[in-house]
Amino acid sequence: LPTPPSMTAVLAKSHCSAKDVPATVAVLKGLSLKRADEVLKMAAAKSSKQWVTPAMVRQMRHQLGETVQGLYPVDTTFDFYEFPEKLKAWLALNKPYFLNPNTPPKLVPRGVLLDGTPGVGKSMAAKAIANELGVPLYRLDIASTLNKYIGESEARIVRSLALMEREGPCVM
Repeated sequence: LPTPPSMTAVLAKSHCSAKDVPATVAVLKGLSLKRADEVLKMAAAKSSKQWVTPAMVRQMRHQLGETVQGLYPVDTTFDFYEFPEKLKAWLALNKPYFLNPNTPPKLVPRGVLLDGTPGVGKSMAAKAIANELGVPLYRLDIASTLNKYIGESEARIVRSLALMEREGPCVM
């Protein structure tokens, strides 16, 4: 069973300002209480400030994160990106569903498929979406999940998808 957000909020209150607690709880979603406490303490130890921010906690979670062969976290910082109009409209419509913790699970978007020829900006759009929503971005490299033993490749993909489910919302 996942850790209830109310219990994670108790941990977050000791390391974050009151306004950052809900966002920090969202970053810690899917972690056990012990692991959430470790992430918060490591972020606080690395910080030179009194309080840690959700961005600092997310970065520490990535550094200490669970790894699955073929699934890699991607840095979402970039210098400039001009959102296409359709993507801008989609984000405006769906951003509240991603970020509001009270949104019913059936209304939270499950995914978006970006399709196009190489070089049109699919990866950059994914990076911009993850940055805009403040969620982690992962790259699933199917080639590195392959294995010569029957069932091992499928098991790696299942582990990757299970990790995405626990991390959610995220961009992959």
